[in-house]
Amino acid sequence: MVDIVARHYGTVDKFIGDAIMVTFGGDPAASRDHVRRALLCAVEMQIAMNELRPLHREEGVPEMYMGIGISTGRVMAGLIGSEAYRAYTIIGEEVNIASRIEALSLRGQVLMSEATYAHCSDFVHAGEPVEVHVKGRAERMRVREALGIPALGKMVPRQDVSSTARWFARTRRAA
Repeated sequence: MVDIVARHYGTVDKFIGDAIMVTFGGDPAASRDHVRRALLCAVEMQIAMNELRPLHREEGVPEMYMGIGISTGRVMAGLIGSEAYRAYTIIGEEVNIASRIEALSLRGQVLMSEATYAHCSDFVHAGEPVEVHVKGRAERMRVREALGIPALGKMVPRQDVSSTARWFARTRRAA
């Protein structure tokens, strides 16, 4: 996944458990390009994950899936911490929103905020907006599922939920 991020000029900010926090951009004047690169990166990550599944099956590795959340807006970037430990990172409401949106995603989904969609509605094929409650916000917010980038012939692979349910049931019986 890191190679895909690099190919789209994203920056891996950090690994958090099974999550990868990725940033795009820094130049507000070019935000439209950053959003497009982030969306294309997300779609290609889902395609790559889908291509890995048959190899995992052959090796007896449980199938893996990921959800992706994208939010667009201003963040604060810099060295955060103290003399004991500090790291360059980004913080702010948009970072939290992206994390909360990702938490709502089902396996294989790419979800985005309305702010993200506003920057790329002519580029991405997206589902209808859905209003959701996001932790830390009093009002509901609208998110959309990115389904693909039609002009580039790239679509997010659709996932079969039943295979994971069968694997989970087998694993529980074996335990």
